[in-house]
This record gives sequence, structure tokens and C-alpha cells, in this order.
Amino acid sequence: MNLQNFKSKRLFFYISSKWNDCRLKWNASQFQGIDRFIIPYKRVWIPDMTLYDNSAAHSLPGMKDYSVKVSNDGKVQYNFPTVITSLCAINVKFFPFDYQKCGLTFGSWAYPGSDINITSDEPDTESYVRNTEWEVLGIPFERNENFFPSLNESYPTITYYLNLKRKPLFYVMNMLFPCLLITFVATFGFMLPPDSGEKVNLSITVLLSLAVFQLIVLETIPASGDSAPYIGELYIFHAVNGIGWTFLFNDRHCTENPLQREPWSEDASLGKYVGFSKQAI
Repeated sequence: MNLQNFKSKRLFFYISSKWNDCRLKWNASQFQGIDRFIIPYKRVWIPDMTLYDNSAAHSLPGMKDYSVKVSNDGKVQYNFPTVITSLCAINVKFFPFDYQKCGLTFGSWAYPGSDINITSDEPDTESYVRNTEWEVLGIPFERNENFFPSLNESYPTITYYLNLKRKPLFYVMNMLFPCLLITFVATFGFMLPPDSGEKVNLSITVLLSLAVFQLIVLETIPASGDSAPYIGELYIFHAVNGIGWTFLFNDRHCTENPLQREPWSEDASLGKYVGFSKQAI
């Protein structure tokens, strides 16, 4: 399972389809008790099932590479594995503690509901291989009838919804925890003597560190103009905060005459807000 790039998902599926074909019925007693057999895909009629929100060159790769099981009562069963790539609207606002809901809509492209009635059973997840990044919370589905006035026909579809939860441990250890650590380091920087000259160097170092982590976040999450992740806003806040304190200490300690200092420097001094006197600073 892969939810990368621009709102796309790549999934490995095992599709099982069943239908009745009245032309494929016979009396098993007249054919030495043979009540079922396996024939190639091209020798029998197959419904033209397709993935509506497909984003790859082929809708269901591997669909024509396997054989079909036919029973004497006209029941036809076709099972095949496939890899599909579909579109998904991803919300990265709460990354890496986000939940995603991706839909997969299947239906016939040529046959209307009067020719093919599409139904579905509960998806089987017994053979599901656990993913290291995503946890599948459930796969509910619903059946819809899409009526097209221009064709005067309705086309039934089945939509499966993948409810996914991201496993945040990797991102907490490699993105969120370093950001919090850098924040604590920047906070402890106020304990340095004002005249030591190390406050500005520390602020610049913190700023560069946050810029690196911001680039890592941008490379990890898909591009989205609808919402910005809170973790990215956190990096930007601390970066702007570091820049502000750099200009503040530069103005306060590089200007010897207090009367020549900028007014905003006096108002933004830490001592004014925490009750320290300017002489103590």
C-alpha cells in the first residue's frame, strides 16, 4: 500500500468475481460425472469490470492472465490478483496523526444495470499483509445507481472505502521529537549571559535546523493546497521566533546608547513580560 505523490494510492488486491451464464449448463451424468472444469480467460464471456477512479494506464492489470472455473449449473468464478493505482483525496492537516478515507469504485463500463446487476459481499481481509506505515481500520462498501439522462440508462457501481490510520511512531521519532528538542534548546539559550555573544549564534543554528526539518516534511507528505500540516506550521513558528530573537538581541547589545534603540526592541524585551528589571538584563 502506497499513498505517495499527488493524492494517489497503489494497492495489491485479490479480486474474486462470480456470475451465472445460462449457456454454460450441462448434465454431469452425460459427461462421465464431470461437473466443473477450468478454461482459459478468452474462451468464456467475462464482465467488463473497471475501476472508475483509475489513474494508471491499465485499470485491472493481470485480469486477462488467468483461467476461469465453470460449473455444470452455469456458475462461473474468476479469481485473479491485481495491482491498482487510484486517486485519493488526502488531508495532511493532522500529519502524522492523520486518518484517511479512500474510495474504490468498480462497475461495468459498457453494460447498464438492465444487463448486469452488480452486488458485493463483505471484503475478505484474512489474507491482508500488515503494512508498516498504515493500519486498515475497516473496508465498508455501498452500492449506487448512477443514472445518465443522455443515455436513459442507469449503471450500478460498488464503492469500497478504505479507512486508514497512519502509524506515527516513525515520524514522531524522526520529525516531531527533534523539533521539540530544538525548541527546548532554544528556550535554554535564554540562560546564556547576554554579553557572551552566543545567543545570536544559537538562534541562527536553531533556525537552520528547523529549515532542514521543514524540507524533510515537504518531501514526505503529498503536495496539497487545501490545508497545511500543523507540524509544518510548528516549524515555521519556531523559525520566525528564532529570527525575531536574533534581531532583538542584536539591537539591544550592539546599540550602546539605550536612547538609540528601536522602540519595538524595548517592548519585546523578555524582562518586561516576566517582571525582570532592565538593569538585571
